[in-house]
Amino acid sequence: MATNDEVGAVAAAEYFVVDLYNHVHASLDLTEWRAMSDPECRFCSSVLSDVEALPSPLIFDTSTTRVVSSSGTTITDGSRYTATLVVEQPQEADSGATSTYEFHFAIAWADGWRMLAVDVTPLDQ
Repeated sequence: MATNDEVGAVAAAEYFVVDLYNHVHASLDLTEWRAMSDPECRFCSSVLSDVEALPSPLIFDTSTTRVVSSSGTTITDGSRYTATLVVEQPQEADSGATSTYEFHFAIAWADGWRMLAVDVTPLDQ
């Protein structure tokens, strides 16, 4: 995530959708989510609204969330990238069931990573 290239963009996308997503739901602290989210990103704004509406934190078993595959592409060297992740997430605590999603990210670099757009497609249907 520290490098300004497609490898860093993929790492930023993984951090955003796995670690940070779970963190904001568990802590209700949206500071870093806001810092990494472009105001025009509908997915990012939706997560903000959902978390702000939570009456109490949600606890996810993040040990079962895993990135199945990932890839990145440079759009504009040094500033614009895409990342695609296939992520397996638990459905409910202790159920053992998972759902698989494909995430497509448009990502920008400007003194840090910023998610411009995120599109999510369920793969289990």
